[in-house]
Amino acid sequence: MLRSGWIAVVLALLTSHTASAQPLADRVPSDALIYVAWTGSKNLGPGYEQSHLKQLLDQSGFRQIAGELMPELFSELLKHGGGAGTELDEPETKAAVALFDAIWKYPVAFYLGGLVFSDEAPPQMNSAFVISAGEDGERLHRILDALGQRGAPAPIQVNRNDRGDILIAPADLPGPIMATLGFSPDAAAQPVGVLSAHGPFRASMRHVLPSPVLVGYVDVEGILTQFNRMAAFGAERDVVMPDPVMMLPALAGPLGMDGIKRATFTTGFDGRKWGTRIFVEAPAPRRGLAALLDHAPLSERAWRSIPAGATVAGAIQVDPSRILNEFRRVAGELEPEKLQEFNEGLTEVNAMVGFNIEQDLLAALGTEWLYFADPTIGGEFPFGLVLVNPLRDATRFQHAMARTINLANLQLLQLTREQGNEDVSIQIRSRRIGERTIHHIGMPLLSFAWTVADDQLLVALTPEILLGVLERPADAPSLWQSEKLTALRRQLAVEAPAGFSYVDVPRLFPRSYPLLSIVGRLPLGMAELVDIENVPAIALPPLSRIMPTLGPSVSTFHVDEHGFHFRSVESWPMAGKIATMQLSGLSTATLPVFIGTTLPALGQARQTANRIKSQANARGIAQFTAIHVAQNRTTPDSLGDLLIRGMDPLILISPYEPTPPTPPRQGASNAELRAWAERNSSYVYIRSDRWIESPFIPVAYDRAMLRARGGTAVAFTDGSTAYMEAHMLPAVIREMEGMDEEVPAMPWDGEQVPRAPH
Repeated sequence: MLRSGWIAVVLALLTSHTASAQPLADRVPSDALIYVAWTGSKNLGPGYEQSHLKQLLDQSGFRQIAGELMPELFSELLKHGGGAGTELDEPETKAAVALFDAIWKYPVAFYLGGLVFSDEAPPQMNSAFVISAGEDGERLHRILDALGQRGAPAPIQVNRNDRGDILIAPADLPGPIMATLGFSPDAAAQPVGVLSAHGPFRASMRHVLPSPVLVGYVDVEGILTQFNRMAAFGAERDVVMPDPVMMLPALAGPLGMDGIKRATFTTGFDGRKWGTRIFVEAPAPRRGLAALLDHAPLSERAWRSIPAGATVAGAIQVDPSRILNEFRRVAGELEPEKLQEFNEGLTEVNAMVGFNIEQDLLAALGTEWLYFADPTIGGEFPFGLVLVNPLRDATRFQHAMARTINLANLQLLQLTREQGNEDVSIQIRSRRIGERTIHHIGMPLLSFAWTVADDQLLVALTPEILLGVLERPADAPSLWQSEKLTALRRQLAVEAPAGFSYVDVPRLFPRSYPLLSIVGRLPLGMAELVDIENVPAIALPPLSRIMPTLGPSVSTFHVDEHGFHFRSVESWPMAGKIATMQLSGLSTATLPVFIGTTLPALGQARQTANRIKSQANARGIAQFTAIHVAQNRTTPDSLGDLLIRGMDPLILISPYEPTPPTPPRQGASNAELRAWAERNSSYVYIRSDRWIESPFIPVAYDRAMLRARGGTAVAFTDGSTAYMEAHMLPAVIREMEGMDEEVPAMPWDGEQVPRAPH
């Protein structure tokens, strides 16, 4: 079942206010090729107050976790992950925490617009990230601006308008686009049209939720147009464009991509429940990829195959024969010679297997593929799952499968003999059980059984499950006509879907609750590890309080003359997905194994963070040294000279130091700074007068990391870093320096360095 994604889960927050139809769509330019936005946790809309989600959150610790604990935990993780001595007043840390908090609370929109062509530069694509931060806008802008003063990898602007909106965008964003986004650097800049008033966008939004919490919009037609413009731009100027730019316009027609106009995704409150709507605009007639999804409603025969007692069920439509024909058509348009080779190869395979794969096997399969798990028939999901395919030609299919089984058994027999397993025989067995012949793989545990009954292919993990399906009366009630789905069918307004999925959440959720409670403890436990105060006592309410908020989760897929429609409804975000995650087998005996495998993974993550921090410190030394060389045309005498020029002393403290030293006092003299660096620096500075001559000379390495890990982070004059083993480093430095005896003595020369495992 398609879900609204992880972002939907984190809606667990705070109070709600009135929401606009689509977040910030009235400020996004109408040329948006991609638009993604959400309302923010403080603006979940009027549906929140009466929702099952609010009922759940009122009894849990989610609000406190998301609104208070997570920003503080994020800060602590940055602090500890950055290594010993990292201060929380660093601009990078402040900016990360502030962005996390703002994106969580306030309306946010990402915009990717059309290309700007010029003779002076390659095509540039307009893009922007807008946060409607309101009263927090000034503080957020100040923090982000302070970060920008330290330099950025690309020319980025961070602006704020009178409403408190924050704009993060390329520095050369055109004035009319900025004016539309709510920023007016030039009074003469006239805004362009906005997305909320754009005709195609408005037409797409009529097929989805009117007031979503999260929305995504992709103008597929516009993207193809931009690729065509880029290809034409390159051809006119004889410029070699990237391969995707040249290939996509050529593939769009044969693949039928030019028939797909737009795709819109929304998720939010649908009455008291949580709904998701997706609309792909692909008007009929359709061809290529779009045609493969163009299916009629599920047949009555298919609906009767799914028992009313199923806890998990669904249906999709896949036509293997149609896929093969579409492949032939595309190959014929693009590479006719490859198509001929494919057809000749398929003819040879048909002769080898003794039947026509296309006509006797693929064309014999039906297009409807159904699955279900009914506790009264084959047991619970997932091991009780049954696959059903109503066949188009059962006789041809059985003939082809009989030949396939014989060939497979011959190959399996030959394989076991070649490996010397004379006493072992893995074969596909065919057993007569009552009036039915059931085929299965002769192996312990899961044997993957299948049979054909009443012109239907049935597949399950064991023959016993198939027997349960075969004993179901032909007139037994089906799921789709059951009372439990009547209200949901009415809410989705789909009477004849081409596909669907269903999860009986109230029946399955109790089996998933233990796993969910363990996962819910993760942020609480991490907060307690770093001694954060006021940690909530619980993340989830007791199961007895959750059960009244639960109902079935249903999704449907249907096709009409406008395109493809996906609709789903569930009690609250991800309820169906969570219900099918089960803690089977995780008992008191297996918990130690779980903990034993988890803790080393956490330790490895810490080691990775330490290594990254060490390399970042070494890179900082190289960058400050480069500034010193550029200004003075000579290298600094020591690391103390870099502190005098303003380098943060914390850069000289390795995260591998067992006892980090205290940084020098504020206002320390030059002599004190030099003395502190001489006594406390974890990094060894390699002075060389060849800096000016070569862009790739070693500058510094981490002595504490060397002792702890048997290898170290090395920074070079071009700002790059590398990890080197201890035994390699002296020779590499001497070779790069080309100075032989002038290379400074290294602490491991002539002695054995401890080799710790990595």
